[in-house]
Amino acid sequence: MPSTRPRTVSAAVATVAALTFVATFLAIGSDIAVAQSGVGDLRSSLGISPEYGRWILGNVVGNVILGGLLLVFGPDYADRKVAQFRTDPRQSTIWGVLVSVGVPVTLFALVFSLVGIILALPGVFVFAGVFLVASAVTVVLAGSVVGDAPAASGRSVLIGSLVVGLLSSIPLVGGLLGWVVTLPGLGMVGHDLYQWVRD
Repeated sequence: MPSTRPRTVSAAVATVAALTFVATFLAIGSDIAVAQSGVGDLRSSLGISPEYGRWILGNVVGNVILGGLLLVFGPDYADRKVAQFRTDPRQSTIWGVLVSVGVPVTLFALVFSLVGIILALPGVFVFAGVFLVASAVTVVLAGSVVGDAPAASGRSVLIGSLVVGLLSSIPLVGGLLGWVVTLPGLGMVGHDLYQWVRD
């Protein structure tokens, strides 16, 4: 079996480069002031407040970090999840709805009893871990589908980070769009955990 170390190292390098590019581009773009008198800051001319610009930057960079960690520690897993989604996107999305709605409701119901609280506390941490892994899978998946890029590549992380970060930053509907985009990743990771526990 061929070693995946060269691909992992190159993916890590590409991801760091992508992170540097995104952070530098957005930071410079948000702080440039036009030299001519009477012309305001670039953010003002685009109607973007500094706080909103930093929020977008945080979303994009956070996604780059999550996607990069997945490439470093689980490139084969990223490949499998993208292939799984392409094979049956409907099942992945349905499982995402079940996990994203069913698990929080169950955990909330458990807190109304002493025994339930004991069970709910570790459940919250497990769900948080599943959500983080699912977010990383979502970044790679979005980049692979939208950019037609290999799953375990820096290009998929960069494209996916921009797509997911910008969609989730849209005023009023960003939260809903972010939830919808995350559903397939959450469904696949949640289903993997379910299968592991059942086996």
